[in-house]
Amino acid sequence: MIDPSRHAVLWLLIAFVFTTAATRTTTRYIRHKADRAEAYLKENAEPGLIRNIVVAGIHVHHQVWGILMVLFSGLLLITYLPERGLALNVLAALFGMGAALTLDEFAMWLHLDDVYWQEEGRQSVTALIVAVTITAALVIGANPLDVVPTGNDLPGALLSALGIVNLGFVVVTILKGKLPTGLVGVFVPLVGIIGAVRVAKPGSWWARRRYKKDGWLARRAERRFDATYDARWNAIRDIIGGRPYPREQMREAVREQMKAVRVRRQELPLERAQARVARQARRRERLGDMPGAAQRTGSTRAGDERPPEEP
Repeated sequence: MIDPSRHAVLWLLIAFVFTTAATRTTTRYIRHKADRAEAYLKENAEPGLIRNIVVAGIHVHHQVWGILMVLFSGLLLITYLPERGLALNVLAALFGMGAALTLDEFAMWLHLDDVYWQEEGRQSVTALIVAVTITAALVIGANPLDVVPTGNDLPGALLSALGIVNLGFVVVTILKGKLPTGLVGVFVPLVGIIGAVRVAKPGSWWARRRYKKDGWLARRAERRFDATYDARWNAIRDIIGGRPYPREQMREAVREQMKAVRVRRQELPLERAQARVARQARRRERLGDMPGAAQRTGSTRAGDERPPEEP
């Protein structure tokens, strides 16, 4: 059974999982419509209830609503400090919904670019998986901050030493290029130990400093984290978040479309002004070709040539 003190965290986890599922389902549906319409960036032209939210011509990403929900729920939690019960559970669920919306676009605010459907966007799925794992560990009862739990017969000094050792394993895991594993290891010590003991990722700080270039550890790391390893994890991420567009195709298409939109917006006022001037010139030419206009023009010129009358 779950400890009653963790019921709020349970509601946070439930809201997080359901919001993530609903968000990814919605974005994949919008992408499906955009692919069929061959108009990936035309948010304003998307029909139907389920579509991108556009305000004043700006696509408002769902991470904005997530940040607002996290800030609002956090402010209420700090202000009122609700006791265990309905209010705390509701605020925890609201926080979980906001966290899911925010982390679903983790790659976008990491790269400061719209990489949601690019290969970099898979980092958002990784962030969601790590968040769910950590929250589930907290629901079960993990508590890395409580190094001396009440009712434990072990000496406090020994528990503190175990906590420091676990933190060391976490640091080694992160230096080996396994950031998600290290974050989970903070809450689940066994995961941190496994990550620290196993071989480092190629290109990580640990591999660059401690592995010889052609040594057996470097070769073992290359075999361990080869293309098959990446393909296996990418397949799991794509099942959750959807398959990204090819990198170059997506990047070039987005750049060309955005460039075309910017150029068109700059050229449109000039084209309208030139068309207006051309219409006025044609109107003057038509008026000049009319017979009456020519006689009026001739008489006016003749009148101008007459000498002035004497007083």
